[in-house]
Amino acid sequence: MQLTIENGTCIVNGTIWGTPCQDYNGTVNITLNDVNTQKVLWTFLTFNRSISVVTTFFVPYCNFSQPSPDEVDLRTSFPLSRFVKGHQFFSVDFAVGGAESDGVAALVLNATTEMQLTIEDGQCMVNGTIWGTPCQDYNDDLVKNETANLRIFHANFTLLPNVQQEVLTWKGDKTRLSVTVDYTQSGISPEVAECDSKLK
Repeated sequence: MQLTIENGTCIVNGTIWGTPCQDYNGTVNITLNDVNTQKVLWTFLTFNRSISVVTTFFVPYCNFSQPSPDEVDLRTSFPLSRFVKGHQFFSVDFAVGGAESDGVAALVLNATTEMQLTIEDGQCMVNGTIWGTPCQDYNDDLVKNETANLRIFHANFTLLPNVQQEVLTWKGDKTRLSVTVDYTQSGISPEVAECDSKLK
């Protein structure tokens, strides 16, 4: 389903989805009348002349569900927005469901560099080849966690010069998520406080 903004109203399939909504001068504000109506909102952005997908997931009461095999795991990557001003490095963990699955997982950096990661005989495979370097550059291999029934990638990043924002997209065979990294803000993402209040 595609959401459009018409006369200050969000419309999906001819039905009012929320109001007020606006698209003005490169900034979009979306209000949804019922967050239980959808599971995810995908927003397509132009980033360094490439199109990047930013994801907003709706998880009532921060009750993350267990992903099925080859679906991305939201809990592992939470929060999906990071503020890194004042840091030299930052870490993000990514995972897909199915510790024993052989589906491909891919990390896309800023819509330009894609690393397809799989596990074969305990080796990290990048784009079908055993590579130590890309995996080591991001800290660790894609590892199996049989207890959680996940395959997990621990990624460490160095902040890039002259950048205000990065979008890290993690893709499984069935779903994807994006972690937005904001270089201009510091502190904890508001979604962390929101979930903390729900879990108390």
